[in-house]
Amino acid sequence: MVREINPFQVSGPVRPEDMIDRDGEAENLFALADGGHSARLVAPRRYGKTTLLGRVLRQAGEVGLPTALVDLHGVLTMGAIVVRIERAYAARLKGPIRRAADALLRSWNVGLSLGGGGFTALLQSNPKVDAESVLLRLLDLPTKLAEKTGKRSVIAFDEIQDLLRVEGADGVIRSVIQHQVEDASYIFAGSAPSLMRRLFEDPSRPLLEHALPIELAPLVQPEYEGQVFSDLADGRRIREESYWVTVPFDGAIVRVTATFAPVDEILIGTRLLRGHRLEISFSRQTVLIEREDFTADAV
Repeated sequence: MVREINPFQVSGPVRPEDMIDRDGEAENLFALADGGHSARLVAPRRYGKTTLLGRVLRQAGEVGLPTALVDLHGVLTMGAIVVRIERAYAARLKGPIRRAADALLRSWNVGLSLGGGGFTALLQSNPKVDAESVLLRLLDLPTKLAEKTGKRSVIAFDEIQDLLRVEGADGVIRSVIQHQVEDASYIFAGSAPSLMRRLFEDPSRPLLEHALPIELAPLVQPEYEGQVFSDLADGRRIREESYWVTVPFDGAIVRVTATFAPVDEILIGTRLLRGHRLEISFSRQTVLIEREDFTADAV
C-alpha cells in the first residue's frame, strides 16, 4: 500500500539552506552587518524575508559572531518585547558565547536567563515588574558581550513595525542601540511598507533614518501570457490570468506557465511533472506523486 504524502510546504518560512535567488541580497546584508552598518529591509509577506534573515545570521554565526532573530509580530507590551529578545538569544547563542551571555543576564538579577522560565516566569509571579528597565538592560547585552569576547553581535528584528503598538518602545530601543556602533549591527525587517516609513522616516519618531533602506524585490518576474480556463474538481470552470515565469528547478533554469492566486495554499501543475502520476485526494486533503513505475517519491 502506497502512503500518501503531501510534498508541498505551504506555511512557515523556508529553511535558509533551501532559499533560492537571494544570493546578492544575502551578501549585501552580511557585508553591511560585518562592516558595522545597520539596515532596514522592507518586503511584503511571503517574499522570503524571514528566510533571508536566517541565512544572513547563519553566515554571521559561522564566523563566530553572536546573533539573534527577534520576531516582534503581535507584541503589545514592553514585557512581551523583553521575552521575545531573551528567547531569540536563547535560540541562537551557542558554546562559550552562550555561557558568557547567560552569566551576564543572571548577574543582573532582573529575571533574565537563557534557560528555564526566564523573564516569562518573573512576569507570571510579578506582573507589575518594571519591564522597561529590564528591556534597557537586555538591549545592552551586545555591548557587554563585546567587552568580554571582542565580537560584534548581529541582531535582526523581524516585523519591527509592530513596535508601534507599544507606546515608547522605539524610543527605548533607540536610546541604547545608538551607542552600539562598535558593538552590534542591526537588521530591521518589516512587511508593512507604510508602517515602516512611519517608523523610520517620520521626523517625530526616534528611529528616523537609523538604518540603510533595502527593498526586497519579488523572486519571480512574471510576463503576462493571457487568460486560461481551469476545470475544478467540483465541476466549476474558472478563468485565470496566465503568466510566463522563469524559475530554478533541479539545477537548471526553466521557463514555465503559472497562474497566481491571493491565498496561502495553492498547487500549480506544470510539465515539470512529466513522467509522474499526480493524485489529489480532496476528502483526505493529501497529495501523492508517483513515478510511472508506481514507486512513490519520498519527498
